[in-house]
Amino acid sequence: MGTGQVRTQHEVTDAADSGQGLHVIAGVPGQWSTNDVGALTVTAAVDEGVRINGATAEGTVEVTVGSALEFHGGRMGFASGSNGAYSGGW
Repeated sequence: MGTGQVRTQHEVTDAADSGQGLHVIAGVPGQWSTNDVGALTVTAAVDEGVRINGATAEGTVEVTVGSALEFHGGRMGFASGSNGAYSGGW
């Protein structure tokens, strides 16, 4: 069995509190943010290849903590956190 490696880490915080809005994460498709109830979201077009629990993201989709995140080229990711403050590794 192979080993994984975190290629990039990024923090997505509550846009309502921080004024940061959409986050673009280098090397990771989509735009990441939180919604009005503090849940993590990604906004992506189908051709960006963002998959959440095996389903292709189209438009703005909520990402629950613990979801399996997949991207083009077999890359995988994770998100952790709650209530408007999330971090992840891709």
